[in-house]
Amino acid sequence: MRAVIAFLESPEVKAALSRFAALSPGGCRLSSQRAADLRRAVDLLVARSRYQHTGRGDVDAAIDNLLSVLRLSGICCNSGDRLLIMVGIGCEQLAVQEMQVMCFEHPLSRVQAARILEAMAGGEASGETLWMRMVQVHVAMWRHALDCTYTLDSDGNGWLALSHLDSMVWDVRQASVVRCGAWNLFSTIFNSRRTVAAKIDDMEAVLVEIDNEPYDVGQARLMAVEAQQPLNWLDGPIWYLSIAGRMESEHRWYYRLRADRQAAIAAVALSAYRHEHGNYPDSLHDLVDSYLHDVPLDPLDGQPIRYAPTKTGDDFVLYSVGADLVDNGGRFRRMTEPASTSDEGRDVVFEHVRSAQLWSEIELEDIES
Repeated sequence: MRAVIAFLESPEVKAALSRFAALSPGGCRLSSQRAADLRRAVDLLVARSRYQHTGRGDVDAAIDNLLSVLRLSGICCNSGDRLLIMVGIGCEQLAVQEMQVMCFEHPLSRVQAARILEAMAGGEASGETLWMRMVQVHVAMWRHALDCTYTLDSDGNGWLALSHLDSMVWDVRQASVVRCGAWNLFSTIFNSRRTVAAKIDDMEAVLVEIDNEPYDVGQARLMAVEAQQPLNWLDGPIWYLSIAGRMESEHRWYYRLRADRQAAIAAVALSAYRHEHGNYPDSLHDLVDSYLHDVPLDPLDGQPIRYAPTKTGDDFVLYSVGADLVDNGGRFRRMTEPASTSDEGRDVVFEHVRSAQLWSEIELEDIES
């Protein structure tokens, strides 16, 4: 542990993390390796935040690091690149989970809570959800693959070009489209360009409609689309893309992120309440007006996120109903249960683990000196 702290406090790591934290959106594209580097930098920012608020008691510095992670997550999620969007979702989940730990261990002042809540209020772009950005990325990828693998006739139709399929360009970020050759007699076995384009339009319409539907309705529609297999091998390489990017799983990730975000908002407000009253409130409604505009909602069922304080008022349980949409009283999968155990009958519990004792065992003065 001493080595970990020394590493986090080293001038080189501090300088590198400062550069990452200062990144701003500029339309740049990151390779897979650079995206992985960004994720590692976020891991270090979160680790340094844990050290700052738990080991040194510097909550303001910890907040700075976590807000930097949220900003980096926003850059990734607004990038229009599927890989970066997935990195952004993972980064935000790390940040909000660490916030829940910090808020429990260190009651926040009203000013500190306001800083975090203001930053989290910008989690969704105005008028456009993260789900819609994910849909746009997938649809753009399908249409780009169509342009790269099908000819384009004067009437807007075309056929799968089989002469140079090995040169297909999958990267949706490439500006120019290089067609992969001419079609031949065997191309007529496959669906025409117009047929595939119509299928893409139909799938886009379904995915857009899902943005305004409840979680369970959206999941049911996505599973129905998957069962119908609107894209198949007769549509050429686009069939592979539709399998590789299953929207059903990304829909679940999107809702889990929204649930994590709502739980973090509740945890921040609860922490500020405890700072001023010495204990946690009986209900989340007690936070409205003084700390929050509205009670945070569980995105899975649209009801207030579940909250239950302990009898002593010094701890609480905060959870979402989970994918089965049933309130199971905060029951969750324990570490002793196998990973293959179904989530049916379980909720998504947002845990806050005490870690102060771990850090207090370390002679921090030696490291800081």
